[in-house]
Amino acid sequence: MAVRSRARVPAARVPAPAPAPAPVPFPDAEAVVKAFNKLGYTETFAAVAASLNIEPEALYVRYSSRESLGEAWLGSIVPKAAPPGQLGEAFSHLVLMLLRTLEHRRDFGRPWVAALLGTAPLQSERLKNLHEYVFGYFISWLDTNQSSLGLPPDVLYVDVRIDLGDILSMLSASFLVSWEADRSLGYVHTRRRVEAMRYLLDALLIKRDDFGKASLLTHLYTLLQSIHAQHLRPLLDIALSPGRMARFGDLTKLAEAVRRFVPPAA
Repeated sequence: MAVRSRARVPAARVPAPAPAPAPVPFPDAEAVVKAFNKLGYTETFAAVAASLNIEPEALYVRYSSRESLGEAWLGSIVPKAAPPGQLGEAFSHLVLMLLRTLEHRRDFGRPWVAALLGTAPLQSERLKNLHEYVFGYFISWLDTNQSSLGLPPDVLYVDVRIDLGDILSMLSASFLVSWEADRSLGYVHTRRRVEAMRYLLDALLIKRDDFGKASLLTHLYTLLQSIHAQHLRPLLDIALSPGRMARFGDLTKLAEAVRRFVPPAA
């Protein structure tokens, strides 16, 4: 009698474990600022974290305050190197980029700048991290173009390199303050001031053929070293005090002012 072989029963398949959900990437500073901009500058970090689907502690660790968040946000857009071109062009390129970014998130940007100001003038210590980003940007331009700088004869670039970087950084920060207070359409008043500073920086610091291959700073330095400041006052009144220009509307008075500018005989 033939023995039938038993058919094998296939083993039950164990379902493969479901793949773990991909980790949610931590939001960058722009995403966090965008959430604050939508919810309100005074909203809590916990509420912002909930809107971003992350734990509040993660924000606490990354950003100690809204002020530090704003610095990280603006600092992330500062190029490591300035574009080719004149100093004034590099200055306006960066400042207008910062202002466009602030304007894009204005409901965060304005109270952020106001919080930095408080009741005292804006100090570099209050923008230490952003200052470092901006300082590096300007130093990259200065180092690359130091031969085009028109420094006074006895001044070496290496001796004023840090000072120039600091001054340009603080000038940039001053336009953030101007933007915060500017209620003109498209903050046009601040943009005009940036444009004016662009040309002033090139005149002050860059050697020009029409300045005798020197800079305005070099000529001012030479004059102030050789004559008393009172001889410059008539011309400075014209340049710096438009309300007084009527005094020089008569050519005779202008000629007298120029004569007073001539150094006294030795």
